[in-house]
Amino acid sequence: MQNELTKKQRILLALRGEKTDRIPFSPLADNYFASSLEKQNHPYDLLRALRYIGCEIMERHSPCCDVRYGGDIRVESRPVEGGKTETHYSTKFGEIYDRFYFQNGAMYTEKHLLSTVEDVKVMTYIAQNTEYVPRFDLFEERSRCIGEDGIATPTAPCSPIMETLQVLCGLENTTYLLMDEEESMLEMFDALHRRNREYYRMVARLNSPVVFAYEDTSTTIMSREWFSKFAAPALDDYADILHNADRLYITHMCGKLSGFQHEIADLKSDGIDSVCPPTTGDIECWEAKTAFRNKVIIGGIEPSSLVMKSEEEILDHVRQICQNMRGIPGFILSTGDAVPHGTSIELLKKINALVQQCGRA
Repeated sequence: MQNELTKKQRILLALRGEKTDRIPFSPLADNYFASSLEKQNHPYDLLRALRYIGCEIMERHSPCCDVRYGGDIRVESRPVEGGKTETHYSTKFGEIYDRFYFQNGAMYTEKHLLSTVEDVKVMTYIAQNTEYVPRFDLFEERSRCIGEDGIATPTAPCSPIMETLQVLCGLENTTYLLMDEEESMLEMFDALHRRNREYYRMVARLNSPVVFAYEDTSTTIMSREWFSKFAAPALDDYADILHNADRLYITHMCGKLSGFQHEIADLKSDGIDSVCPPTTGDIECWEAKTAFRNKVIIGGIEPSSLVMKSEEEILDHVRQICQNMRGIPGFILSTGDAVPHGTSIELLKKINALVQQCGRA
């Protein structure tokens, strides 16, 4: 390529599986990382920090809609003891609530929404009466702020089984409820899926070339049977909606993936985000590029290594990634999930400089 690409051009080419002049570097940086910036004498401003690092920017979770509940559903958030928050959903069928707290910019769930089959029926009613109201102006504003430094990206719902595992029930309760109350659980999955399809139809109209779904797939929380029976069909439905609108669909899968090699390869999604090596994950990015065939691969750096390993060890691994991945279309170097709180911004700046040096095709 004769002329230097802009960061936005480089990201878009990589997302489309096309060759770039060098490997793009776009760490998955959100409030978990940004909340530690002031301790490093940097303003608590994520976009400013990413520009200081010099990387290609893919802003995560850029706003694009509001949520509206119909029927008699009332939602109220209440502060409770210990700096925690409870969100209560009241309906004519009963009330459900969760409890969570924030620490270093990350949210931790102390109590899941659903525990009983009665709770499941309440959630089914809520899903049937949830509406998404487009706020595309908010997304366009984020895109303007980022400019040629990268892109804003919208977040779309994960599959009903993964939402149930991660948000609604937790692993233990999901397992018991599927064993004991399968009919009610499947009815809820169907309601969640119908709600999700409406979201995907809405976001397909957004002026964004790509949509991310934070599926968080891992063999540590899901069997191959569950993945094939519950997750894959839903994800393929969402991919069809986006592909019909000429949008790319990237599924965020930050866990241990090697046990799902064939299932992931067969998904209709265009790429896998946050591919993670050991110990959080179990696959290197060059292995994922082979295992998942023609999919775009985003990831490669184990997040916890950024605060647990030496700078030399981290940079050596980045060199290894560059040696294996430079010149290969459809790869973006990133972290295999969120950049941890306390990660040195200067270290990220050094990784970016190294990629600029060693990552050229």
